[in-house]
Amino acid sequence: GLLGQFITGYARDTSLIDEIPRRLVTKISLLRIVYYVINRTFPRASFDIEYHHDSMFGYLSGRMLRVCQLFHGYSNFALEPMRIAKSSGAVVVWEGGCHPRAYQETYAVEAKKVGVKVPELVSERSALRMEKEIDLADAIIVTSLSAQQTYLKQNVPSRKIYVVPLGWQSAAFVNADKKLSSKSVRLL
Repeated sequence: GLLGQFITGYARDTSLIDEIPRRLVTKISLLRIVYYVINRTFPRASFDIEYHHDSMFGYLSGRMLRVCQLFHGYSNFALEPMRIAKSSGAVVVWEGGCHPRAYQETYAVEAKKVGVKVPELVSERSALRMEKEIDLADAIIVTSLSAQQTYLKQNVPSRKIYVVPLGWQSAAFVNADKKLSSKSVRLL
């Protein structure tokens, strides 16, 4: 396959990681534990803690990154490794949800409808870092047309944005019932 290296932090669901040969996986799990303890000890500093955690993860994963032709990173964790990969000539693919500015805007509209105060969902420093990642990316993967629109609204070139919807093809399961024997147990 194309996977040459997989760098991850703490993962609750390790089923994907378990399918990857161990020699290709680098886990930075202690970092998440340290920041979890700090976040529980100082809950009011949660956005600063999250920002620093994400920055440190990006820094460490950048230092562990091997030379590659294709780099795929996830939003808010990839700035440093993206810079390193880009400088070595790699094509950089970035994956994220909505544009970081869209989270706060959407929440503000909904909060106004019900009359509640709008908390800061994405800190300004995190939003700026994600915007730098977006600028560095050769391609941006989003999971919906709605998410794509948030990038277009922020003047991200449409040629960079690729929509890869979440879901499955129901046609692949049309004949599934015929393959079940009468003795099969069927769970829904």
